[in-house]
Amino acid sequence: ATDGILGLSLTGAASARDPEGNPIPTVVDNLYNQRIITSAVLGVYCVPKNRGGIGHLAFGNYINDVITSQVNYVPITRPSPSRNFWGIDAHLTYGSSTILGPTSGTIDSGTNVIRLPHDALVAYCEVIGVNRVDLTKWITITQTQYNNLQALSIIVGGQSYDLNPNAQIRPCIRPSSPITFAIGSTGKPPGLGDDFSLGHPFIQRYYVVLNTTSAQVGFARTHYTNSQSN
Repeated sequence: ATDGILGLSLTGAASARDPEGNPIPTVVDNLYNQRIITSAVLGVYCVPKNRGGIGHLAFGNYINDVITSQVNYVPITRPSPSRNFWGIDAHLTYGSSTILGPTSGTIDSGTNVIRLPHDALVAYCEVIGVNRVDLTKWITITQTQYNNLQALSIIVGGQSYDLNPNAQIRPCIRPSSPITFAIGSTGKPPGLGDDFSLGHPFIQRYYVVLNTTSAQVGFARTHYTNSQSN
């Protein structure tokens, strides 16, 4: 069940406006303006579903206890529309193959997949031996294909954030369940300023710091970065 939605985007990204047409402040903005927190910062910590842990949101700072590396920051991207959200610049590789060249996209805690332009998704599938991509269905692979999977690398600010094979698939409810990718298509061609979205499969492996004060996004490794169970 869902009890509600908590909007945590940048100010102005939401469609809500006051009677004068000004953007309504976000939760983080209000906490900062009321001096409840000293920085307009949000730390986002998610845990893979089958690990049984509990994630959290940290308002005003991030929690050192759950990260295992320093936080590396990058500025919010410039291209629209990603710059109006928690947008970053990145490119994606799989092994020695470039899946998606340098472009802009968003961090999206509201989606349970990673989304790529259709051409990038097809390129990704081809290098692992999946030759037909149906956008209307989850993409499935065989156990042999899964066993041969390599890391999918998301390069941001010169840092490589690798997703191991387990991070690239959806949680298996039963041992007999088909192996399906947690990576899908945006349904759009690349070059539109919002070429990818990094949802739960990424956020469950890396701590994310959303810093409104300095207009930056930060990433750090956690104990679950290399988890073999999602």
